[in-house]
Amino acid sequence: MTDTRDYTSTPYIPARDIFFRAEFAEEVALDPRLFRLTDEKGAVVQTSLKYVQEETYDDHGNISGKKENRMRVDIAPTVVLASGGEYTLTIPKSANPSMVRDEVRIYTVAPKLQISDFRFLNNTESCVYANTELDSSGFGNRYSSQYTAIVTEPASETHDLAVDEDTDWSTGKKTYRCGELKGRKGYIVGTRPAPNTDYKIRFTTDLTDIYGQKLEKAAEYSFRTGPIAEIDKYLYSSLNREVQVTPSNLPITLNMESINIDRANLEICEMDGEGYRSYLVSGGNAGYKPLCKTDTLTGITLKNRYWKLIPNRFNLEKEVLGRSFSTPYVFVRGSTAGFNQGTNGSRKDGREFAHMFVRTNLSITLEDAANKKFLFVTSLDGKTIPTDLSFETYVRNGGGYEPTASRIVFDAKKQLYEIVSSDKVPDLIFAKGTSSF
Repeated sequence: MTDTRDYTSTPYIPARDIFFRAEFAEEVALDPRLFRLTDEKGAVVQTSLKYVQEETYDDHGNISGKKENRMRVDIAPTVVLASGGEYTLTIPKSANPSMVRDEVRIYTVAPKLQISDFRFLNNTESCVYANTELDSSGFGNRYSSQYTAIVTEPASETHDLAVDEDTDWSTGKKTYRCGELKGRKGYIVGTRPAPNTDYKIRFTTDLTDIYGQKLEKAAEYSFRTGPIAEIDKYLYSSLNREVQVTPSNLPITLNMESINIDRANLEICEMDGEGYRSYLVSGGNAGYKPLCKTDTLTGITLKNRYWKLIPNRFNLEKEVLGRSFSTPYVFVRGSTAGFNQGTNGSRKDGREFAHMFVRTNLSITLEDAANKKFLFVTSLDGKTIPTDLSFETYVRNGGGYEPTASRIVFDAKKQLYEIVSSDKVPDLIFAKGTSSF
């Protein structure tokens, strides 16, 4: 019975497909005289009685079958109850020796589902009022009948339906964004319409409440959207890591994914080794300002399909700069507006991104053994081993990197580089040759 809805804490019960479960300390007989359901006029409502079936388990904890529990009884009306009607379930104390008095419970059947009012809040949220509790479980699932319960004209996405109720924990009082309406429950409808457009919203007969009732007649309202709010503009990068090591002979292509924006701000900061070291130390800090040899700030025109996530792919050298990069370290960040991280805080999630591109044509591996320290260096394709490299080495010291004296020589016989002397094991190594970096 785990997927059966429980109406113990709701104000109403359904008119159909309902049962009442009674539990006793001792076994009880399935005698209709012991379980009486009556309407407001005292007329007896026909019911069926059955013991609850419970799973049994073998010695290994596996389900082995089912058996009746004669201390638990389900009482189910065999007719449809009247909408809004009041019903009384009476179990006399003679039903079971463990009872000390008659058990009397009064239930009210849910009234027919009605939509009574609609209020437009903003482009993404509206309010609707109902006389019962709506079933919001299917919203956002296109395979559910509830997916078509609320539709708009022109067509737009309705993705959420949530009870309009919050709690001010400082006072313990309930708060409502839609405003209270006596005898009605407010819901916030999540929508994604186009801006500055006239719409009709229709609550169709697929709309269902938690009591299994559908709306008998569709309800329709009109509203007009305003401009897109800043909070509804989004910008992402499709890259899932901030630092990207990329072959120097390949273009850097950035895919910016956007929602509700026509244009984004882009910064391309070309750095040398000093700028890269600064990035490693503070690139994630609030208020980070990159050290650039060349800094390019520009606007990028984007495709806009409003609420659809749209890819916008750019070759940074050809389509943005119009030239080749001048340094091996390229810091790129994009934003829907200003760069919040560089002014007063951290990057705004969903509205600002950043990547560090490290351009290289070398593959370097450090082997730090107990008595030997080797650098295995090849071209990225593994076909050549450069022999003319010079190195800069640094160790991390508090808030930055400081140079360390290291002597690194090429061993022609072993075809590798060896760190033959160093004050400390380097934390950061830069390698550069005639045509390698």
